[in-house]
Amino acid sequence: MMVHNKIIKTVAIFLSLCMMFLSLTDQVEAKSKGKKPIVISFDHRRNIGSTKGMSTDAVSSATIYSGATGEKKSTIEVIRSTIKSGTGAANFNIKVKKTYSKNYRKTVNRARKEIDNDTQVKLVKKKVSGLKKYDTVYLVIPVWHATLPQPVKVFLKANDFSGKKIYVFGSHLGSGFGENVEKIKELCPDAKVIAGKAYEGDAKNKSVKKSVKKWLKANS
Repeated sequence: MMVHNKIIKTVAIFLSLCMMFLSLTDQVEAKSKGKKPIVISFDHRRNIGSTKGMSTDAVSSATIYSGATGEKKSTIEVIRSTIKSGTGAANFNIKVKKTYSKNYRKTVNRARKEIDNDTQVKLVKKKVSGLKKYDTVYLVIPVWHATLPQPVKVFLKANDFSGKKIYVFGSHLGSGFGENVEKIKELCPDAKVIAGKAYEGDAKNKSVKKSVKKWLKANS
């Protein structure tokens, strides 16, 4: 009888330890999943179709092919892909339903009107599914007319970034971040918005990639 009781007691202890182990494993996995980052980008190049032969300008500054520098990737794309590969982040691209014109002046005018009139630009996908599981957001966007592109503003208003860290990366033609960081803070008051890096629109792909990698290493 005593041996039988000892066996039962040993089995009970073993099962208890197994349950504790499984519980800790679930907690670690849940914590790990919760920390997975996501990179969200708005690239003008992805919203007008082919950009062959077009030059970089004030509106699409670092998002399209630049004939002047001979670079084939936009600065936005270089930042996005470098962060994604360097962090294992999920990816989301902000896309408009009504694409922008390939004509420089028409695109400039439309962007200006959208910003001035606070146009509710229609997006292909307005919300990020499962956004709650991401604690860190890398927001990679261009500076349009020294402020947020209207599609980005519409997107930010449609999603809840409460409790998240938002690292802002951008492209410009001399304005730096412009109003972007402050505007994002206004639109996401319950998130911690942090300025990452802003790059000139005609910067070399290689130098941007190297800089982003360095930033990620210093801030990991």
